Amino acid sequence: MGYPTGYPYAFGLIQFTSIAARLIGTTLFNIYNSGLNQQFEYVKKYLDKQDLGTKYKNSDQYTLYMLIFAPSKANVGKNDAVYAVGSTAYKKNKSLDTDGRNGITKKEIAHRVDNFINEGKYHAKTLL
Repeated sequence: MGYPTGYPYAFGLIQFTSIAARLIGTTLFNIYNSGLNQQFEYVKKYLDKQDLGTKYKNSDQYTLYMLIFAPSKANVGKNDAVYAVGSTAYKKNKSLDTDGRNGITKKEIAHRVDNFINEGKYHAKTLL
């Protein structure tokens, strides 16, 4: 159940990289070949490693997404750059820079989260 993306070495429900796989004590090969239930266990293990219970106890959905998308930037302010213009990470995610100023901000990434939520609500209604 790999769900590969444009990034050639990210797999699974939250697009684990080899660094994240090592963090939870497994490999990308295991993630790629695991079923849905095991994927959820990997996600839970990853989020537990991010210390959600204490450091991020009262976090919103945007910070939760940041813990997956760019963990080291989870606590930046909404208008602060997550990826600076010219960085490798910026180049890989340039489509997120909707205003063309000061790099990709948490606010711009939050907009993506809102789109995901709205798409999910729309599809849920069509299934009912």
